Amino acid sequence: MCSFIVTNLTVNKEDIAKANKFSKNRGPDETNVFYDEESNVTWLHNLLHITGEKTIQPFVGKDTVCTFNGQIYNYKTFISDAKSDGYVIEPAYKNNELNALDGEFAIVIHDKIKEKIIVLSDTFATKPCWISIREDKFAISSYLSSNISLGFDSNCTFKTKPNTIYEISTKDFSMTENKVYEFNLTQNKRNFDRWCELFDISIEKRIENTAEKFFVGLSSGYDSGCIVNALTKKNAKFTTYSVFAAEDESVMKQRHNLLNEDLRNLYHMSKEEYSFHKSYIENNSEYYESDFVINKRKYIVQNDKGSVGTSFICSKAKSDGFKIYMSGHGSDEIYSDYGFLGYPIPGFEHCDIAGYYPTDLSRVFPWKNFSGYRMIDFAYKDESVGGSYGIEVRYPLIDRALVQEFLRIDNKIKNMTYKSPLHHYLKNHDYPFNEGPMYKVGFRANANLR
Repeated sequence: MCSFIVTNLTVNKEDIAKANKFSKNRGPDETNVFYDEESNVTWLHNLLHITGEKTIQPFVGKDTVCTFNGQIYNYKTFISDAKSDGYVIEPAYKNNELNALDGEFAIVIHDKIKEKIIVLSDTFATKPCWISIREDKFAISSYLSSNISLGFDSNCTFKTKPNTIYEISTKDFSMTENKVYEFNLTQNKRNFDRWCELFDISIEKRIENTAEKFFVGLSSGYDSGCIVNALTKKNAKFTTYSVFAAEDESVMKQRHNLLNEDLRNLYHMSKEEYSFHKSYIENNSEYYESDFVINKRKYIVQNDKGSVGTSFICSKAKSDGFKIYMSGHGSDEIYSDYGFLGYPIPGFEHCDIAGYYPTDLSRVFPWKNFSGYRMIDFAYKDESVGGSYGIEVRYPLIDRALVQEFLRIDNKIKNMTYKSPLHHYLKNHDYPFNEGPMYKVGFRANANLR
């Protein structure tokens, strides 16, 4: 998970500690503050140790300093004997290969020779990062609260966009931005075979190079079903947590029967537990209010009943020694846009294409939820709530190569069934699920309180 604060403000220990109030929960294993006297820039990093050797950040080179949060899964393709994934950032930058980094991350690089700061988000901006620039002062942090605490306001602050690389001049603080990756929208693939292979690869890359254990919030839906099935095939060290609320009891029982007893944890949340976790996220998780108005209101993490359920599951996982949460986030936004054949699922009308993929995909790409709206909002829920427990969240269903393969599939095949590639994957593995969009109810954590 990790987190960082990078600023050229003059700050003392009290200032930086206050700015780090919520951010530090994301990295409970080590907090390091580095002051670069040459550039008058303060770097703070909170470490959650997951991959490789325990590595303190930032990475200080001869003429660069860099830091990041998240994970770079293909780091051994850059340096086969790298001690940890962060060591590949500087060489990737110097070789103009930042666009080849595969993972879920937010990266900050200061090139002191070229007098610029580079800020890079992954394809779907899963890891939060905020930039504030006011005249000749800046702050770049994992959490908005850090920049606000340092004295910046919303007028000079923004969240980094998905699939975007920013270059900020440290001479005049002008800024440019460019895309990192261009999706191919030619729909000429005739089956789901490669998508299924890539999904297994997506799971595999997210469980490699770590001794830490994984957990899944197992529901009766498509997304968690695919993830659990793939983890089982890979013999991963994982467990599942289920909160019985609006789930299909029959499907849940079938899924649990496929798991060893120690891999299934089913809970009924009490009213007291619901109240406790509602209060917990209000007091301990980073506040987030969406920029997007949907159904005449803005999404707020602290008002989401699903946030309560996520907090409940994360608290159980943390006490059981699990550090990594495999989230199904992004599936609704990519593989159905909350609908089927152009018809929104009732209660989920925040969509453009509603599961109908046209012959010319460029006419609708990117639809709002693909790179904004709920793609951004619900990732922040996982990051804010999971981060408050020091839990790493990973998103196998929005792996870049996997999404690219889906976009390449013929639109007629895409439109055959609701969440067509997931449907195909579950069918192929004879994994229990209810077919169709009518069973999507959302994670209503308080639907069956006791």
